[in-house]
Amino acid sequence: MNKKVVEFRPFENSNFTYHTNHPLRNDDYSRRYLEKLKEANKSVKEGLYKCKRFKSFQERFTENTVNIGIEEIKNVLTSRDYNAEDPVSNDWTYASVIYQLSEKPKFIIAPGMPHKKEYIEISFD
Repeated sequence: MNKKVVEFRPFENSNFTYHTNHPLRNDDYSRRYLEKLKEANKSVKEGLYKCKRFKSFQERFTENTVNIGIEEIKNVLTSRDYNAEDPVSNDWTYASVIYQLSEKPKFIIAPGMPHKKEYIEISFD
């Protein structure tokens, strides 16, 4: 059973983070994943799959990024970067969710591929 949790920050002193459902720092791999690596004759560093979606985040949110708003987040989540090879919004994207945690929190969801479905905002008072 895998239980390890490792914090990820895109760069030192970052005040934000992002993820793409691929391990970035955690090396607590399941036995099944390690077996699949062996079958594919790949090392842990090579991995089974390279996520180009991560690159979309890296290109938009850098050490020079000062403010990230909802529209900037929607922009990357609806992007079709690398269209032929793994866009952020792809055939396996069943929904896209943004949580705004503030005095007036919001749950923002595109119920489907966000490049095809509009985001819906649900506010909490």
